[in-house]
Formats: sequence, structure tokens, C-alpha cells
Amino acid sequence: ESKEKRLKRLDEFCELYQLYEKELAKRLYYDFDDAILELIRALKENPLMRAEVRESFQFVLADEHQDANGTQNEILKLFKSEDEMDPPNMFIVGDDKQSIFRFQGASLEHFYNFTNEFGGAKKITLEDNYRSQSYILDASHSLISRDGRVHQKLVSNSQQKQKKIEIVEYLDYESELSDVSEKVQQIIENTSGQESVAIITRNNQTLFDIAAYLEEKKVNFKIAGERSLFEDLEY
Repeated sequence: ESKEKRLKRLDEFCELYQLYEKELAKRLYYDFDDAILELIRALKENPLMRAEVRESFQFVLADEHQDANGTQNEILKLFKSEDEMDPPNMFIVGDDKQSIFRFQGASLEHFYNFTNEFGGAKKITLEDNYRSQSYILDASHSLISRDGRVHQKLVSNSQQKQKKIEIVEYLDYESELSDVSEKVQQIIENTSGQESVAIITRNNQTLFDIAAYLEEKKVNFKIAGERSLFEDLEY
């Protein structure tokens, strides 16, 4: 029943989106995603435009490439010349260990396939980490290495005080929310409100779930996330 309701809402959204696209065309407007798609279409259909863009942007830097989606990566590939003797001057920066949630259609395959797409690319590996102490780096490397790929193990150059990671197992979801909110309250009280606490969750919905517990304990908070349109009861 829950899936049927969701499918119905998705069907309604598809109909709404078609009306939205028609209205955009009527007003001669386009949104950000359309701008990317139209650029790809124009570059593919106009060889002269493609050549002019390559000449105008002779050096390309793509940062956070592990978060690139299909359309963004397609633009990078269009900078390749048909002449193999004229390779693009392209510099890609990325970290496969940071690509976890596939934001906005991102796929790690684009990152891993870059050296295949652009033959002759030189790989420069950075090994030093200046943000995190060794306990965090060792634990994260242990977890992410379970995906079957070979990952570069980072060396900590952090000046922070070493502190072991505390792992807690809860009987149920409500117990976890209650305990986390209580620990946050204790930190705030013990530091007279001089410290702030960050709660990182698997998805945004968990933030809204824990907010009720923080409100009950009168702990001030700010949610840096958005609730899905389809999960908002007001809709």
C-alpha cells in the first residue's frame, strides 16, 4: 500500500513536471539542469562551436570529480579533440573515499574510468591528511576497504589530540535517538553552551527524527538538510 501511494505521487509529479517544462518553453526560460543538457546538445551538434570552446578554454580544472554525474562528465569528454596528437590540458581532482551517497546522480565510475577516457593521464596520489587523527583514518579505511577496491591509506599529520572512537549498539532506533540527544545535551551543559556539536546522519530524515528529541530537551539546533517533498506531511 505504501509503495502504491508513492507510485501515485510519482505519477502526479511526472505530470506536473511536464507542465513545468511546457511553461518554461513558453516563457523562453530554462533551469540549471536544462543549461547543462543544452550545452551538451549544442557541442555535439556544432563542430565549429566545439572547436571554439576548446580553444577558448585550453586548461580545464574539474574539482571534486568523484561527485560528477553523467551530464557533467559528458561535458569533460567533449573537450577531447578528434586529433589524438592534441590531447586536452585537463586536471582532475577527486577522492573516491568521499563519494558515499551518490549526490545528484554522481557515480564513482566516472572517476575510476577517467584514465581510460583520457589516455596518458598522469596520476598523482596524496597520502598525507592534516584534518583527522589516526584513529579516524584507520577506522574509515577499514570500513571502505570492504568494497573490494584498493584504496590509498592516508597518514595522519594532524596536531589534534588522539581520542579513541566510541562505538555504541542500540536495541532500537528510538533508543539511539534518545541517547544521542542526551549526550548532546550533556556536552552543551558541561561547557556552558560554549561548544557546538555536529550530528552526521545517513540521510536527512534522521535529522528531522532526532530534532523532536532535542526540542524536548530544550537544546537549540539548526538542521542543514532538506526534507523530501514526498515525505512532508503538509503535501
